[in-house]
Amino acid sequence: MKQTNVVQLGVNRNSRVHITQKVLNDIKPRMNTYYVRDSKLIGFAIKVNPKGQAKYIAESRLGGSGRNKRQEVGVVGVVSLNNARKKAREIISAIQSGVDPLEGKSKSDLTLRHLVERYYKSNQRIKPARADEYINDVITFMSPLLNRDASDISAEEYLTYFQKNVIKRPTRTDRVHRQVKAVYNYAIKKRLVKDNPTDIVTTHDRPVIKPRERSLSLDFELPKFLKALVETDISQTARDALWLILSTGMRKTEALSLRWEEVDFFRYILLLQDTKNKNSHMIPMSNLVRSILVKRFNSPNRDENFVFPNATGTGAISDIRKPMQKILEEAEINESVAPHDLRRTFTAIGQYHGLEIYEIKALLNHVDGSVTEKHYTDKTSPTLIRKRRVLLNKFSEYLEKLASGERCGVRYGFYAEGLFEEERVDSGDVSYTYLDAKQEIEQKVRHELTHSDVQQRSPGLYKLRNEALERAYDIWEMD
Repeated sequence: MKQTNVVQLGVNRNSRVHITQKVLNDIKPRMNTYYVRDSKLIGFAIKVNPKGQAKYIAESRLGGSGRNKRQEVGVVGVVSLNNARKKAREIISAIQSGVDPLEGKSKSDLTLRHLVERYYKSNQRIKPARADEYINDVITFMSPLLNRDASDISAEEYLTYFQKNVIKRPTRTDRVHRQVKAVYNYAIKKRLVKDNPTDIVTTHDRPVIKPRERSLSLDFELPKFLKALVETDISQTARDALWLILSTGMRKTEALSLRWEEVDFFRYILLLQDTKNKNSHMIPMSNLVRSILVKRFNSPNRDENFVFPNATGTGAISDIRKPMQKILEEAEINESVAPHDLRRTFTAIGQYHGLEIYEIKALLNHVDGSVTEKHYTDKTSPTLIRKRRVLLNKFSEYLEKLASGERCGVRYGFYAEGLFEEERVDSGDVSYTYLDAKQEIEQKVRHELTHSDVQQRSPGLYKLRNEALERAYDIWEMD
């Protein structure tokens, strides 16, 4: 007998079709609830009730092997097909990673995410800022496995994931692999897991990573980059940070996270304590760097903590890749340049000026390894400050001339507020009347005078003394 109470649908109860708008238009109610399942996104389906209401759903096995879990995505006709498919894909991925949509959490408290966060946040040998970078790096790259129970990730599963990604992103895949391997080694020692699934990846599986050697060529790329650095419309914070990296060779992270407490305006030095290699690092301010920092310090919008604050004022600027890309486009430099490549460019400038390797290593704060260097060197001695400042002024003047054509052109063009009055001359030389007059008097009396002697002999001349300028140029002497 022919059934008259069933609306026909050209799709079997158990068949799969690619759900399109046409399929949606053809859906009709039946006596019982039924499902139209998608053939392309497995787990995406439409649930059709007898009263005619149709809903998008997403379903999959919890953790890839557990019980089937289902979650409603939205009502057909209210939520667009594209949005429903996109949301369903996210839900299916979460369920397969071990997240129960009804509970909103993993079947285990020890997920890979928790393990990664626990390892890096408890590691006393890693700086908090660096730990956050590592955590974000792993979380971003390992997202499909993050909410899985750390003990349930098999070696074969990890190897499949590694091999899939190492073809497309070899450098990053290998870096994150080493980070996850360290996390599991820690978990084994803490008896949190029994096996390390990353051990299945051997040297044979890992890519050969060639160290990056990119730097800006001094004769062609660097002049174009510097002129674009001056002219391109980017934030002043990013511009100042790039000048600092180029002029000092500082690591990007150390430069961007620089705090005012690390800036000594009495001796005009930067004294970094929390560096990558754990060694304190003293950097005398060159004339250019001093002008930049003085101007930033005197700004009414100065952040209380960070020299280079982010736009929201909630911390330091974290990235300068976008402004760098704008500069590279303006300079018509097609080959990629990373912020760390500016540190290599600093090394190239040092070699161009004839610096010895040990001098460049000291300026870059590379590990010396000797006990004397590590424990007994006075990194704030006036002699060391004076010697390094002379070298760093060579770097800055070289950069300024390439950028503007003048030895001090960048300072006078953009950072004049950070200059001493004695420096505000067209030639760029310091016209220090007090010292010149003091030397003339010494020639007449044929012996050196203390500053107290000058004050007694000529109070009017002594008023011209600028102790801050003397400290900046390392000609300051105590009475």
